[in-house]
Amino acid sequence: MHPHYNIGEAGAVAGGQDMLESGQPGVRNLMQPIRIVPRFRLILFYDIRAESHDSYFRFVTNDFVPALQHMGLYMLSVWHTAYGDYPIRQVEFVSEDLDTVLDTFRSQRFKDLELRLRQYTVNYTRKLVRYQDRFQF
Repeated sequence: MHPHYNIGEAGAVAGGQDMLESGQPGVRNLMQPIRIVPRFRLILFYDIRAESHDSYFRFVTNDFVPALQHMGLYMLSVWHTAYGDYPIRQVEFVSEDLDTVLDTFRSQRFKDLELRLRQYTVNYTRKLVRYQDRFQF
């Protein structure tokens, strides 16, 4: 049996758009939570180029992750390797079905995003595995 995950429960401070009764800025839920049963895990491995760390971070948080989530791949976790001969970053996305992942891989939007991610990284690889409720690499 696969566990389910609620995706998108975190809110964000709204810059003056959502107000509490007190007139103070409030917290707005930018995305309604959805429940998924992960069946596939997309794992990205890479090292971040030192000279582009800030640009990389902006790209991943503002473009890459939101775009993949819009395509049906939801970020599950991000790992940082502190010791050993492994890529410094492991980013994991989950999906409920294989067709969603394959459609994403075939889309021009994903190809463009992946190409841009590669500009900020070295030693990039990706792997698709069946989801297991444990650490996978």
